[in-house]
Amino acid sequence: MSDPYSTSTSRSYFQRLGSSFGGIIGGFVLIIGCCALLWWNEGRAVTAEKGLSAATDAAISLTSTAPDAANDGKLIHVTGEAKATAPVADGDLEITFADTLVLSRKAEMYQWKEDSSTKTEERIGGGETTTTTYSYSRVWSESEIDSSKFNKAASGAEARKVGGPLTNPSMTVKSKDFTATDATLGGYKLKPALLGQLSGEAVPKPVEEPRGWTPTPQGYYAGEGMVEEPKIGDLRVNYTYVASPQTVSVLARQQGAGLEPWRAPNDYEVYRLALGDKTASMMISDQQASENTMTWILRAAGIIGICIGFALILSPLRALANVIPFLARIVGGGIAIIAFALGVPLGLIVIALAWLAYRPLLGGAILLVAAGIIYWFGWGRKRKAVAAPV
Repeated sequence: MSDPYSTSTSRSYFQRLGSSFGGIIGGFVLIIGCCALLWWNEGRAVTAEKGLSAATDAAISLTSTAPDAANDGKLIHVTGEAKATAPVADGDLEITFADTLVLSRKAEMYQWKEDSSTKTEERIGGGETTTTTYSYSRVWSESEIDSSKFNKAASGAEARKVGGPLTNPSMTVKSKDFTATDATLGGYKLKPALLGQLSGEAVPKPVEEPRGWTPTPQGYYAGEGMVEEPKIGDLRVNYTYVASPQTVSVLARQQGAGLEPWRAPNDYEVYRLALGDKTASMMISDQQASENTMTWILRAAGIIGICIGFALILSPLRALANVIPFLARIVGGGIAIIAFALGVPLGLIVIALAWLAYRPLLGGAILLVAAGIIYWFGWGRKRKAVAAPV
């Protein structure tokens, strides 16, 4: 890790006040966007639920892995042995692996990385000073780090210390997944879109070692340095795979000997492949669990975004109080409470209104919860304060 390098910038009271008023527009845009996200998300959740319910009714579990023309166009569930005969090749390293269904390549490059931390100090009178501290280190990274975006002054100072520019070359080999091109499940062909749903942790052995790469306990190494002393731009690669043959379960639409995505009457898509012997209901439950997780993530993101939007709209109040930093922090705390009190009920109301079209009872219950929160933060607390003895 390098020695830190710091830069400072200052803003006056009026500059801070002006930028806070600009945040009002951003706040309204954020609230509208998050409300739209919540509305769309609830519709997506209902579509998934109805689509998976239709899949439960439509799925046909087969005892044979030989395609039957009578099942064309239907949602079938079949379990059997998936296998591939042709080796899976990684053309970048000119290396092949036999008895493979899915191959995953993890590639990393030794690169310069910039880290920064920011500290803001408020001054009496409403101004502020922001200090950003930069430091640099050499790291193995799976992602390509764009060194052209480094802070010029800080990276230049570090370059003078190390005796050379902090420049990362292009990453010529990146992480990638490969699938067998001739994989079958009995008489069915398994497309890459299905096989790509699998992932393995086992380490495969290649048919031949790649030329120009040094074998290591973890995989392969290439570059001007050594495993123990790498240089910027050096690469290291390792592989994991799903071996062939392998017992798998499939839930998809039969089309001749092919397996295609099945669409419910509401256009919801079901197209799944999983390792092991899984029933159709288990596979549908797994997909429903994934949908539920995504629904709650988007709900949380939408409500948090609405709260942030209200905080931005109210930010000029804190900016006006910036003349006295202590007072500004008190006002900021109050804004956070108000933003929460407005944002959470609004988010719940949007969710409830979206559900009213599909689930009237549940939508009504959510509206009652939102109304309760509004009452507690508003009229309920006022009445309690009035009733309190003097």
